[in-house]
Amino acid sequence: MFLAFEGPIGVGKTTLAEGLSDRLGARYFADPIEKVSRFLTVASKDALATEMEFLFHRLRQLGDMKRALEQSNQLIVADWDLHKIEYFGRANLNASDFKILREFAHLAGAETPRPDILVIVQSPASTVLERIKRRGRSYEQEITPHQIDEMASRFEKIAASVERESKVRVVRFVNADGIEASVEKLLSQIKPLL
Repeated sequence: MFLAFEGPIGVGKTTLAEGLSDRLGARYFADPIEKVSRFLTVASKDALATEMEFLFHRLRQLGDMKRALEQSNQLIVADWDLHKIEYFGRANLNASDFKILREFAHLAGAETPRPDILVIVQSPASTVLERIKRRGRSYEQEITPHQIDEMASRFEKIAASVERESKVRVVRFVNADGIEASVEKLLSQIKPLL
């Protein structure tokens, strides 16, 4: 079984995914963001190349996940999903480049595993801004409460689309508590689906 997390920046996807993996003895896959060499220096003219590089690393990880799922019954947990391109690709690319990215993702990802459960994580904007400030990533410091609300709205639309168009179960989770309480709360919410 494959469980993936999605949602806006700073809502706690990674922390929840790691905590849940530990509790369930799952194999954890982190978003390969650090492997994208051009991420922090991207110019708008390089936006498609940047999104394609993200896609390349994520497809490689999905290949690893597929092999792991075929070789064992171990639960896979990832703090990302390919639905991420629906938000970031659309936000960062012009319409024709976004179409190229989507078509390539669809073709290249056709044989990759899709999550059985997609956890959409949300957090209040004030909580997200506090987390962003604490972790100190320069490229996140200019994010506004309005942008966080826009991201949350877009991820909710993605969740609704996933529910309509696929067999993926979508779990919505508000991460406003401390990490231990949040992992316990999420675990009780998804355990019946495992």
